[in-house]
Amino acid sequence: MRFSLRPLLKSTLYALCLVAPLAQAALNARLDRDRVAEGETVQLLLEADGQMSGSPDTGLLEKDFDVLGVASGSQVNIINGKMDARTTWSITLAPKRSGKLNIPSLAVNGERSPPLELQVTDAAISAGPATSVPIFIEAEVDRNDPYVQGMVRYTVRVFHGVDLAEGRLSEPQLDDALVRRLGEDRTYNVERGDRRYRVIERQYAMFPQTSGALHIPAPVLDARVPEQTAGRRSLSEELFRRKPFDNPFFGRSPLGGLFNSTRQIRVRGNALVLDVRPRPDRIAGSQWLPAERLELTESWQPGGGDIRVGDPITRTVTTRALGLTGEQLPDLEVASLDGFKVYPDQPAASTREVDHSIEGEKSRNIAFVPSAPGRFTLPPVRVHWWDTEADRSRLAELPARTVEVLPAAGARDVAAQPPPNVATTAEVSSSKLPPSERASEGGFDSRASVTDNGTAAVSTARTGLWPWLSGALALLWLSTLGLLWRARLSRTERDKDADTGNGRQANARQAQARFLSACRTNDPHLARRSLLDWAAVHWPDDPPAGLEDLAEHLGDSDARQALAELDRALYCQGARSWDGSMLAKHIGTFPKRRGGQERNTPLPDLYPRVHERAT
Repeated sequence: MRFSLRPLLKSTLYALCLVAPLAQAALNARLDRDRVAEGETVQLLLEADGQMSGSPDTGLLEKDFDVLGVASGSQVNIINGKMDARTTWSITLAPKRSGKLNIPSLAVNGERSPPLELQVTDAAISAGPATSVPIFIEAEVDRNDPYVQGMVRYTVRVFHGVDLAEGRLSEPQLDDALVRRLGEDRTYNVERGDRRYRVIERQYAMFPQTSGALHIPAPVLDARVPEQTAGRRSLSEELFRRKPFDNPFFGRSPLGGLFNSTRQIRVRGNALVLDVRPRPDRIAGSQWLPAERLELTESWQPGGGDIRVGDPITRTVTTRALGLTGEQLPDLEVASLDGFKVYPDQPAASTREVDHSIEGEKSRNIAFVPSAPGRFTLPPVRVHWWDTEADRSRLAELPARTVEVLPAAGARDVAAQPPPNVATTAEVSSSKLPPSERASEGGFDSRASVTDNGTAAVSTARTGLWPWLSGALALLWLSTLGLLWRARLSRTERDKDADTGNGRQANARQAQARFLSACRTNDPHLARRSLLDWAAVHWPDDPPAGLEDLAEHLGDSDARQALAELDRALYCQGARSWDGSMLAKHIGTFPKRRGGQERNTPLPDLYPRVHERAT
């Protein structure tokens, strides 16, 4: 058997060639095209013999180019026993300007590539179809000299006369301005020269924060376009049939495999410089509000009817401005007002987009609670702002409002009741009358007597016994009639007082029950109403006009604090839920009436057994 070493030697040599690097040769460089139009990309190809590690330093290219990507690869070929190994780098470049651009020498592992030149033609639009460019970008603003913190509309339009496989448009990044995108992109068709373009338009609202020059960088479009579309359906027709945001320009291409081959492009628009003006030296008011339009509106709750002491009225003031965000609008100051308690809410701000612009809104609810009857004037509301369209100062104003505050409803009801009978509230003893005005126990005073009409009759001189007897009989008869009338009147008054007392006790029990029920269900409005009803029955001669007046009647610090919590829960929107247990704990009963004129028995407690055990 013959054994040949030739195959073994070939296999060994092949393995050694794969492991051992070959001698390195010079680093070659070339461009896929040496002439491109502005906005197009070019491929710089670097190639070295043998296998090499590392990547070229692309920092020297950033002066005239944007480096969009670097790809590397290596290959080994063995032909007729001869091995050929190569390492390649593909660098995608986007020229930053037109003209003749130099590509400097690049170094990889000590090897350097030769320098190259690239001719970039101007991308200006021409009327002739032969010189018109397929893709370009326009950027503009609605004003070049805005005021600081005033709104500027910034619009970017992408014109493409060729199909776009995919793409991404850069967003404006500014350090000295706030930028807010306005709505969705718009798409439409236009004609420039003899060429038809599809336009994608995007708008922004910018608010410069400092005066002086504001540089807006040029917008940049990174996209891929097909190399060839001959023999296929027009992709522009395919794109036009879709919604604007289904266009692959704004994300992953939904067109799938419609393109066999694409190339990457980068297109730059035009940069802009704004001259931002400072706020004028002399402006009215302390706020700087540059806007296109500003207005004040108000609403009242309740909208009509009488206003009484203790009844809350809510004034809602709204500031609305075109060209400002809601956060830029001022918080309306709320000053104290004689005759009212004032409870302002936290302002609520919002911003919305209207007619390719920004409209800000800020509203505030202010609760006014009258504390005394009378005629009061609420001050006007004024906001000074700067009209950017007319370039002048303006004033938005809500006029002053005069309101008539009536006494509380409880005080009105008590005043309408008939006055209490003098005979039932106080009895005057005859022993307290001066001697000249009271009769002796044995008969008339020898000097004077009091008749029914209140006039004094002077006694004549004694005329004998008969006049005395007649006078005594008449006196006895009149005394008997007076005693009978007084007994009947006293009985009637006692029955009337008993009925009145029983009615008051029943009304008090009902109001007290409603009050405690409202405390258990944490209903502040019902608690206030039933508590004041209960107090009006308990103090008929001096009913409390409101919660603060009721606290004065009670004279208890814990009850005063609980009533203050109820007051805040009534008139402050957005406050935390009110807990009525504390109020019910400190106001279970009312003290006796002030002034020592209590005739009726105190109102019984709802839970007498508990009090009996406690005593």
